[in-house]
Amino acid sequence: MIINLLRDPEVSNKVILQFAFRQIKAIGYLKVLSLLLGATMVGVSSVIKIPQIRKILKPKTMLARSKLAKGLSEESVSLETAAQWIHVTYNKQQRNSFVNYGESFLLGIQNIAILLILKYYKLRRELAAATTLSEKDQIRECFKALVKPAAAIVAVLVFLTKICPPQLIATLQILNIPIGILAKIPQIRKNQALKSTAHLSEVTIFANVIGSFIRVFTTVTNFKKGRSRDSVLLAGYSASLALNAVLAGQIIHYGKKDEEKKNE
Repeated sequence: MIINLLRDPEVSNKVILQFAFRQIKAIGYLKVLSLLLGATMVGVSSVIKIPQIRKILKPKTMLARSKLAKGLSEESVSLETAAQWIHVTYNKQQRNSFVNYGESFLLGIQNIAILLILKYYKLRRELAAATTLSEKDQIRECFKALVKPAAAIVAVLVFLTKICPPQLIATLQILNIPIGILAKIPQIRKNQALKSTAHLSEVTIFANVIGSFIRVFTTVTNFKKGRSRDSVLLAGYSASLALNAVLAGQIIHYGKKDEEKKNE
């Protein structure tokens, strides 16, 4: 309807805008905003982990990169990645649109890259401590050793997306929110132990806070009383928002100390 109006040269822009606003009003302003925010989340998620990857790879020396990689919790990234691919598989099996799982799909790919980076620098640290190989030889050996964890990741993805029965995926989907929440705890604990967040990307963490808030908002907007699924989602997203806020708080708190160390 709107497209036809746009093509009609006799229809003024004012009429088109009035028609558009009437349509939005009929749907509901909050629901339209919710849809727009949901679509935006999918777009933003395609690059949201890039700042974290750049944070690790930016230092010029291997020692500095390795130190940053060591600060990230491999357990957290692994759990988060698992939760994302379970969500992707479940939605694909349910034949839901890409908007429903696009965010998880894109984040899952980026998290796999982070996992491989963490494993690579873990291998580099181990080789540097145990051998006298040249840097070039260490790199070669690390890439050889990286084949095994990469193959394991591929095997898990194939199992989840191609082999795993729908009944099991449906069960895992129920546990997906707790898994996603638990994934943040190891990183929070590691930050506390290190008393530093120099290894975390501020952009990624604060974007996660905003993203969690948007998920809470969209869930509240589409919330239906009596539908238990909505209550579970709201509780899960609220918990995720709280834990992301803790990570953001750690960045603010420990960030000041990290700056002081740099200036010493």
